[in-house]
Amino acid sequence: MRRARSDKGWSQADLAREIGCEQPLISYIESGKLGSSKAVVPIADKLGIPVPRQFVGDDLDERWADAGRILRRMSLVTFRALLNAAEQAIADSQPDPH
Repeated sequence: MRRARSDKGWSQADLAREIGCEQPLISYIESGKLGSSKAVVPIADKLGIPVPRQFVGDDLDERWADAGRILRRMSLVTFRALLNAAEQAIADSQPDPH
């Protein structure tokens, strides 16, 4: 994270402002003093990097995070088609209430 932030020419305060948190939180995350934080995914997204493994629960969490980043870059038409397909798959997997 530190390298990606530095490559963008951002200070910790700049990154904190970008994601709406305080600078010390960025420092704790970058130094490894913080084991988890809701800010990690927004930081990784803002920097365009994968979520560091120590902040990911398992392979499925990592795959969801990757999918989210990809979906945000798709066209609205493609995104809606995929969203509709996912919603249909969820609906099809629900037990019939009758």
